[in-house]
Amino acid sequence: MKYDDPSVRINYINKHLMGLLGSKELVEKWWDSPNKNWDLKTPREVYEQNGEEVFDYVMFFCYH
Repeated sequence: MKYDDPSVRINYINKHLMGLLGSKELVEKWWDSPNKNWDLKTPREVYEQNGEEVFDYVMFFCYH
């Protein structure tokens, strides 16, 4: 799987978020909610600048 492809990466992130959050609605809300990890920027804002950073953040919570 090519995670450097933005459409593949975001789908992979969303699948993992579903496992963490449990519903599509919460996943959608997560993308647009301020996050302390990024000085209250939303994950969507950070993803637009650096998708790998959001990918790494979600994977950390899935596998650590």
